[in-house]
Amino acid sequence: MNSSYLHVFFLCCSMVLHLHAGTPNVSTMAWSQLSAEEKRYDWVELKSNERLSGRFTYYYNDVVTFRSKKLGVLKLKIRDIRRFVSSRPASFNIENLAILHGKFIFQNDKMTIYTREGNVSIAYDQIVSIYHGDAKESNYWNIKIGFNTNLRGGNSKQFDYGANVDMTRRTAKSRFLLNYIGNIANVSDARTSESHSATSSFDYFKTRHFFLRPLSFSFYRDPFQNITSRISYGVGAGYDIIRNAVTTWSITGGPGYQ
Repeated sequence: MNSSYLHVFFLCCSMVLHLHAGTPNVSTMAWSQLSAEEKRYDWVELKSNERLSGRFTYYYNDVVTFRSKKLGVLKLKIRDIRRFVSSRPASFNIENLAILHGKFIFQNDKMTIYTREGNVSIAYDQIVSIYHGDAKESNYWNIKIGFNTNLRGGNSKQFDYGANVDMTRRTAKSRFLLNYIGNIANVSDARTSESHSATSSFDYFKTRHFFLRPLSFSFYRDPFQNITSRISYGVGAGYDIIRNAVTTWSITGGPGYQ
């Protein structure tokens, strides 16, 4: 073999090694290793040897949001988890790569994703976010609506009421938030106070810590303080300094208009 053929051979080898280092490895873990019972639901096995069953909700910045059947909504640090299995498909935002869809098993600090195209194994620190469910709109939304009333008697009857709305749309790539709070008070059928406030933002995840905020909005109204309406718009970017099961610390910045 002459020197030109050797040069081409080593060049091809170096290209293959470079591509292999920059892409996820093909998984060797088979879904069939799980029992039929383990495939029926989502479950987490902690390093403390505790096992929780329920529904996986969301993963972002090394924190797993998990709804336990007995304990309610839990925030679990990924480093405290020995094994984690989702029986339902999820959407994965892989840093600097792509969006993947499939069921998964987390074990030994690696996530094995079972996609239609094949099985992929990737280190969890390459994952920006994960959101449960098939890629359909109804799986992305979480809406909470609350109402409150208060009736007090005496010389003057006082009737207070209010409402609050929390809307969240999460995907593996983005996050939309909308919050509204309104309160009204009446004394002897005469209105004595009224306030309405709403905030909204849309974030687009670029990396595990950095996100763009192409839109933020706030509204406030309180006619009893001579505020007919106060509206603010803004754009910007943010960075999660700390986001774990205990603490959330983010900084955001950008221009705004009021």
